[in-house]
Amino acid sequence: VSDELRKRKLLRYINETRQRLIRLLVLVSWHKAEAKKVPVVEQCMLLLQNCENYTLGLRTASDNLAFLHDELRNLLQPKYDTETALDILCSSKLPLMPSSIQDVAPDAQGGVAETTTGADGGDGNAALKRLSTATYMKLLDMRDALADSFTGIDLRVSNGRAHITCPDMFEVIVALDPMALHLKERANKSDDASAAVQWSLQEVKLLMSLCGGKEILSANQMAKMKFQLQQVLAERREKDPIPSVVQYMKELTSKLVLYTCSSQLNDLVAENYKGKLRKLIKKEDPLQPGQLRCLYWVEPQKDIRTYVELSLDDKDFKCNCRNKYQSTSSNFEMEMKIDTQSISVERVIWEGASRMSEMIIRCLREKFSEKEIFQRINHLGMSLCTPSCSPRMNKLEIHTADSCVLGMTVDIYTGRLLLSSMSNQWSNSRMVAHVRRFNAKFAHMLACVSESLVNGVYLAQLVSHLIQLLEKMHSAIILEEVGCLVWSERKTRFREMKPSTETATRILDLARSNLDHCRELILL
Repeated sequence: VSDELRKRKLLRYINETRQRLIRLLVLVSWHKAEAKKVPVVEQCMLLLQNCENYTLGLRTASDNLAFLHDELRNLLQPKYDTETALDILCSSKLPLMPSSIQDVAPDAQGGVAETTTGADGGDGNAALKRLSTATYMKLLDMRDALADSFTGIDLRVSNGRAHITCPDMFEVIVALDPMALHLKERANKSDDASAAVQWSLQEVKLLMSLCGGKEILSANQMAKMKFQLQQVLAERREKDPIPSVVQYMKELTSKLVLYTCSSQLNDLVAENYKGKLRKLIKKEDPLQPGQLRCLYWVEPQKDIRTYVELSLDDKDFKCNCRNKYQSTSSNFEMEMKIDTQSISVERVIWEGASRMSEMIIRCLREKFSEKEIFQRINHLGMSLCTPSCSPRMNKLEIHTADSCVLGMTVDIYTGRLLLSSMSNQWSNSRMVAHVRRFNAKFAHMLACVSESLVNGVYLAQLVSHLIQLLEKMHSAIILEEVGCLVWSERKTRFREMKPSTETATRILDLARSNLDHCRELILL
């Protein structure tokens, strides 16, 4: 590069740099002068943002107008007041009409019944019959689907309305929209699957109640439940909504039973509770959601757990109730049923304890029947007494011909085996001493008598000890009877100066028919 060309480039660079510095000086001077005013750039940005928002609003309005244009076609179809028409046909009353209609209504003698059953009565009955037939056909289509998904659902049609009932739980009354049948025929001709048969909700009834006949839900809660059911019907337009309604009601009622029992159980275990179950039951934290567990026969020294468990069945949508037993050796469970007509968790606990005690008594009875003592001692029998009142405390009695030797029952409050006697011989000091010593020596075994349900060795040991106690108590009764006979013989001799043949015969019979270790004393 020549020297002249290099000087030209340097001069051009100096001129460009000078012009940039002048522009920068002007910009700095202008910024100082306009510092206290709103910048023009910010105003431009704000204007552009407002333009974008306005464009977006116009686009949204255009889309809404297009949707509204499509929905306006439905206004061409007539909207019938099906609910009022069905109410007039079924009840022959006008509860949904304005009160001013009573001014032009027929007199009380004729009433609405004459108007509805007059010249047009045949047409009304025919229309109601067609509606009932259509409802029958629709229910027949879904009967198999309901039977496969749910158990215990009853379907019937009355006065054009479909009654969907789950016994002791709920009843839903729905009606078929007559206009929907016409739309369905048109849809079948045009192969349009969007127009489905519509149902309208008429009434919802809860067939459950609390203990004492109290309602389980208030009027406001019932209104909310009906509103939610109407939403379920509205959301299932493309397919039949009845299975969804049944599933919703079964889930709701089962959760309602569980929530009610949980609330009642919280009251039973509260500190200020002063009922029969005070400090005898315990609420256990659930292992999984949708589960309630209440332990009964609670004692610190027990390694056995007996409890009632309520849980939700996600498959069949119901609240299951089980009476369970757990120990270190084994466990088992039995199904129970909750009386939804009078929901009471206290009654459920009593029922579980009564069933468990009944099983224990029956196990003892079967084991006692295998022993030879009933063949060895004459007139010694065994019977099972089951009271009809609740709570039930089954009692196993071992008795002679005229007196009870030993009675055994399981206390449903604590689960302990209680020993008793119903005869007048209980005042015998020997019998009282035998029972006291037995209770003191085998206190732990009597407290854990529920172990006999699953442990055969424990059951055999308990019955063996009870047989020994039974022999001792029977001997005490015999000796008491002999003492009474001897005392009566002495008084007879003192009055009549002659022996009593009947008393001597009775003593000899007792000696021949009873145990060896008291025979010599009886003969003496």
